[in-house]
Amino acid sequence: PKTRLRAAQAALRDGRLDDAVELFAASAADAPESAPAAVGLARALDARGERPAAEAALRRLIDHAPTHANVLAAARQWQAMEETARLRVALT
Repeated sequence: PKTRLRAAQAALRDGRLDDAVELFAASAADAPESAPAAVGLARALDARGERPAAEAALRRLIDHAPTHANVLAAARQWQAMEETARLRVALT
């Protein structure tokens, strides 16, 4: 699982969004309490323009494991997606 998560992170860094989504989704399915998997999935989905799916990934994390750390990780990613959306609007 950690190997798959590292591969997903590398795919996201390299801009291979379809691979990243597939790998992060598998990691999140195997470990629904994993903030790195859920946040990575949200990042990859948001980068593909799939904001509702990205938000759903963060909600699933909180539904499965509402720890302080997971809520904080989800909130930070949610805020980053909001800022990215505002920037996209400002630049168009």
